[in-house]
Amino acid sequence: MIIQIGNMPTLEKPAPERDEFYSPHLPVQISKLVAKSKSIELSGVKSFPLTGVECYEIKVLTKGRTYLLYINTETFLLEYWNGREDEDQSILSRLYDYKRIDGLLIPMSDCLMKNGIVYFSSKTRKYLINPNIDPAIFNYKGG
Repeated sequence: MIIQIGNMPTLEKPAPERDEFYSPHLPVQISKLVAKSKSIELSGVKSFPLTGVECYEIKVLTKGRTYLLYINTETFLLEYWNGREDEDQSILSRLYDYKRIDGLLIPMSDCLMKNGIVYFSSKTRKYLINPNIDPAIFNYKGG
């Protein structure tokens, strides 16, 4: 993974080997999760009163870890998910503000909640998919 932030030098960060769900890009996360799953089960419909949505609850089991995906019953977009190692059901990630970028619907905003209380949120301003990258940026001679 390549990270570029402001005027910082470009960083190349390898993904951890043990975490099959690692990627900052949601389509990649879900694709890897489904490909490596041992089982996928539709558990029913769950209501989320704070946002007023109903979602299909989907349990995905991989390597002894259970992920919960919540797909909006009207838009069929991923609305929430829980992928914690300790399987703490009180912690959810919420994904919203979807934008179409190069044919993909990508959430531009997300937040982490514990028992419905937001403790972290972020908003992405721009995604570049497969941009041309000048190889010279990897020759940073910072000081």
